[in-house]
Amino acid sequence: MTDLGAVLRLPGWRDAVTLDAGPAATCGAVSDVSLVQGHPEEFGGTPGTLYLVLEADLAVWRWDGVIRAAADVSAAAVIVPAAAHLERPSQLLAARLRLSVYRLSPGHAALPALAIEALSLLALPQVHGAELASRFAAIALTGAGEPTDLMTAAGKLAGVPVWAWLPGRSGPLTTEKMEGIEVPLSAPVADERIRTVRVNDGSGVQLATQMDAGIATVGLAPLRHGTLEEVEVAPLLRGLALALRAGQAQQLLAEESAARAARDLLDEVLAAGSETTPALEQRAEQAGFPLAGWLVGFAVALRADAPQVAAAARLGEAVKASGLHGVVVPRAGHLAGWLGVSRQPNEATRASLARRLRLAIEGVDSSPEVALGIGRPARGVDGLRLTLDEAREALDVAASRAAGSRSVTIDALGISATVRSWTSAPGFRATARSRLLPILGEPDLVHTLRVHLDQSINVTATAQVIGVHRNTVMTRIARVEALLGTTLADPEERLALQLAVRAIEPSS
Repeated sequence: MTDLGAVLRLPGWRDAVTLDAGPAATCGAVSDVSLVQGHPEEFGGTPGTLYLVLEADLAVWRWDGVIRAAADVSAAAVIVPAAAHLERPSQLLAARLRLSVYRLSPGHAALPALAIEALSLLALPQVHGAELASRFAAIALTGAGEPTDLMTAAGKLAGVPVWAWLPGRSGPLTTEKMEGIEVPLSAPVADERIRTVRVNDGSGVQLATQMDAGIATVGLAPLRHGTLEEVEVAPLLRGLALALRAGQAQQLLAEESAARAARDLLDEVLAAGSETTPALEQRAEQAGFPLAGWLVGFAVALRADAPQVAAAARLGEAVKASGLHGVVVPRAGHLAGWLGVSRQPNEATRASLARRLRLAIEGVDSSPEVALGIGRPARGVDGLRLTLDEAREALDVAASRAAGSRSVTIDALGISATVRSWTSAPGFRATARSRLLPILGEPDLVHTLRVHLDQSINVTATAQVIGVHRNTVMTRIARVEALLGTTLADPEERLALQLAVRAIEPSS
C-alpha cells in the first residue's frame, strides 16, 4: 500500500504542501483520496484516507470538528487550502490527536488536481490506469472545466464512451461515442464506490459521488460488447468524478456571486424608483436588466428540493434561448423575473409570451409542483415594481391550485380571488391565529364575529343569521372587543379582523 511520503514526493506535490499542524509523519499508509467541503459527516471513508478540504473560510469550531472527524476515522492526513487559517487551539488539537495537517502553498496546483495525481499513484500496480489518470490530470489543469470537455477528454484517453448524470439536469450528458447506447440510470446513493453496470450488451463501470447540488453518477461504457475492467479505468473514473465535482463547485460559487449581485442591483433599482441615476441605469443595462419599453413581471415556484440559484441561472439561459429578452433573479422562496418588449403587448402577444415562458420553465423543471404567476405589462421602474408584485400575488394563487393548472396571470384574478389567496396563505393564517388567540377557545365568539363583520356589524341581521336573540349578539361582541382589546367602531380594525377571521373560519 502507498505511504504518505510517496504521495508528498509526487511531482505535483513537491513543495506544494507544508506541514501546518500535527506530526510530520510520512510513513502512514494511504488507502484512498477524498475531496470534502469541510463538514464532519463527510469523513466516513476507509482508514488511511487522505482528505483534501476545499473550504478555506471555516470558523475555529468547524476546523476542530474537521480534525476530530478525520482522527476518528484514522485518516492518513488532511490537506487544507492556502487561504485556510488554523488557529493555535486547532493546531494543538491536531498534535494531541496525532493527525498531520498540511497546507497548500500559494501559487501551486489546485487541490482537485493534487487529488487526481495522488489517486493515480494509488493505482500504480495498474500502470495503464495510472497513466490515463495522470494524463487526464494534465488536461484538467489546462482549464477544460466544462463537464462535456472533461468527459470528452476522459473518453478520448480511454477510448471509450462516457456518460454522466449531473444534479439539476433533466437528462444525462454523453460523449459522441455513446450514440445508440442506452445510458444506465443514475445511482440513488452516492457511496463513492465503483460498481459494474450492464451497458452496451457488455459490462461498464460507474461511480456515484455527492456534489453540492445533489448526487452525480459518472460512468464509462465498453466499446461494442466487451467488458471494461475496473482495475484499468478506476483511477480515470475517480479523477473524472473529482474534476466534475470541483468544476460544479466553482460554477455554483460563480452563480451564487452573480445571483447576489443581481438581487442587490434589483433592490437598488426598485428602491430608487423613478429617481434612478444615469450611473444606476448604466449598471442595470450592463447586467442585462430590461428597463425600457414595456415590462411583464413573472414569479416561479419550483419543486421544494430544487436549488434556487442554479435554477435561476438555467431559467435565465432558457429564457434567452427562447428568444425572449428577460432576466431571472432568485428571491425568498421563489424566482422573480421580467420580460422586456418594445411595444405595448396586446392580448395575443401576452398569451404568446406566457406560452414561451412556460416552455422555458418546463425545460428547467417539468415537475407538476412548478407554479407560475404573471403580472400585467407596465412601464418604467415604478411599473416594474407593480408588475413584480402582481406576479407574486398571482403565484400565491397558482401555487394553491391542483397540478395541471398552476399558471395564473393577474388579469385572471378578481379582487375577491386575491383576498382569498392572502387569507389562505400559511403565513397569513399564522398571523391571524396570533391576533385572534384570546377568542379561539370559544367557537361561538369566533363565528359570531365572522357573521357580524359579514353583516356590516348590523346586530339584528347578525342575530337572524345565527339564530339567537340580538342581546346575545351584543353580549358576545362586547366580550370579543374586551378579549381582543379593540373596538369594531374602527374601520381599519374591522377590515383587519375580517381578513383574520376569514383565514380561521373560511366558510360562513
